Amino acid sequence: PTTKRPVAVPVWVKNARKESCPKKVGAVETFRNEVLVWWNTMQPDWRILDKDDLDTGEWVKEVKGQWGKLRCPGINGLYSVMACLRWWAVSEIGQEGRLSEQWTRLLQDVVWVMDAIAGEEEQPPTKKSRPSA
Repeated sequence: PTTKRPVAVPVWVKNARKESCPKKVGAVETFRNEVLVWWNTMQPDWRILDKDDLDTGEWVKEVKGQWGKLRCPGINGLYSVMACLRWWAVSEIGQEGRLSEQWTRLLQDVVWVMDAIAGEEEQPPTKKSRPSA
């Protein structure tokens, strides 16, 4: 999902994901806000937070509908979100010496979403065991 994504993401993608932490990440606070807004815009209607509630990171932890844009496999989907979490962590630890509660809450929410989406996937059929000869 490209709506409201942080400026660093398309630059990173354009450069074939070569940089481990793009220079376009910028100031920690600005990047944090960009990531939170982007994550929120990816949410289905039943999970979207009001702008004033983004710092709390209290997205609904109960599946109440379809996942929509979040069900986006591949390197341009949730992988980009995970990359942003890494860049945010690197920047925040470099500046603050620790990770913020906002970072921890977002990581927990991303993991919860991935678990919830994965839990809805059909399991592939298992291979039947061959009779021994």
